[in-house]
Amino acid sequence: MHPIDAIGIDWTPYWTWMLVSTRLAGLFTILPGIGTNQIPAFARASTGLLIAVALVASGLEAHVPESLIEGGLMVFTEFILGFTLGFIPAMIIGAITVAGQVTTGAIGLGQANMIDLSLGGQVAILARIQSVHLNQIMKK
Repeated sequence: MHPIDAIGIDWTPYWTWMLVSTRLAGLFTILPGIGTNQIPAFARASTGLLIAVALVASGLEAHVPESLIEGGLMVFTEFILGFTLGFIPAMIIGAITVAGQVTTGAIGLGQANMIDLSLGGQVAILARIQSVHLNQIMKK
């Protein structure tokens, strides 16, 4: 019998909540539109924790690890998976932004820039327009 099982508490929902909230933390760290400085860290963290509670309440269950090393690897893997899931859309939006900047330079609008708060600097007009359209498409 495992020493923690002697307490008589079912740790499955708590462990599931821990893993889900860790994955959402990785996702909300870099996800475009959510992982920026425009949304406070407290709002992102509380949203992630509430989503994790909702998923655990819906019946989601995870395997409780047998050792501390297995548990640490599970938490690390969940964070990396969430980070990767957020990194893919960030790369797509970055590619669209670069394509807009190249197009703007090619057609002679290279001097007309606007400030983009989500990227933290100046961006070409077409890059911003393409970025806004891509965000609208991803929201649907």
